[in-house]
Formats: sequence, C-alpha cells, structure tokens
Amino acid sequence: MHTTIYWFCSELDWLRSPTRVTITLHMEKLTVEQKYSDPAVVGFWQRLARQGLQQAEQVVVDRYLSPGGPLLDVGCGAGRALFALSAQGFRVTGIDLSLPMLRAGHQLTRHAAFGGADLLYLPFAGHSFSAAVMFLGPC
Repeated sequence: MHTTIYWFCSELDWLRSPTRVTITLHMEKLTVEQKYSDPAVVGFWQRLARQGLQQAEQVVVDRYLSPGGPLLDVGCGAGRALFALSAQGFRVTGIDLSLPMLRAGHQLTRHAAFGGADLLYLPFAGHSFSAAVMFLGPC
C-alpha cells in the first residue's frame, strides 16, 4: 500500500514548507500486549517517563483535579504521568496491561504503585479514586 504523508515540523530548521513524502507501509496487526512488550517500545517510553506532563495535560490537571486526591492512571506504561502527578502531591495508582512497561516504570522508582490490570475489569472497590486519567504521551 502506498500513501502520501504531508509532514509539518516547525522544529527542523531546514524544513521551511511541508515536505511531501511517499512511503510504503507494511502494517501488521499487533495486540496492545505485543506492541508494548517490544524492547524498543518499552525502552522509548522508559526514557520518556521522566519528562513530565505536556502543557495541555497540565492544564487539564490544574482545571479539573483536586490536589492530593487519589488518582488512577489508566494505561500508565512506564509511569510518565504517574511520576509527574505524584510530584504534584497526588496519590496515584497506575495500571497497564503490559507487564514489561510496568517493570520499566518500577525500575525507575520503587515508590510508585504500579499494577497489571485491564480497564474493563478493575481490581478496585467502587469510589476508590477521585478521578481517572489517561494521558497518551507526547505528540
């Protein structure tokens, strides 16, 4: 399959206008567990885990979440949002389907609550958290 991608990136000095790139896509279907078990993917997210929230994510936190409240970080991965929210005084529990991602986050700190869980079958009693967040990462 061929597709045309228009790439806009203001951070590259040499790119003054959109560049048209034609690429061939070789896509295969992966489950979430398969994708986030790949060592390269896990390593990428582990390196990114200490970079904190994006500006738009911080706006959401400031506007809608009460400091200190218990939060559930759904799809926490290696802990990027979990670490940032914990540093702001929230009591955060992170859940993810990917055990390799959870291990990567646990390697960064032993003081965070990481757990393997499926969003559809949460292992928590009702009203355990004041809010649940799902931040997808940098764009």
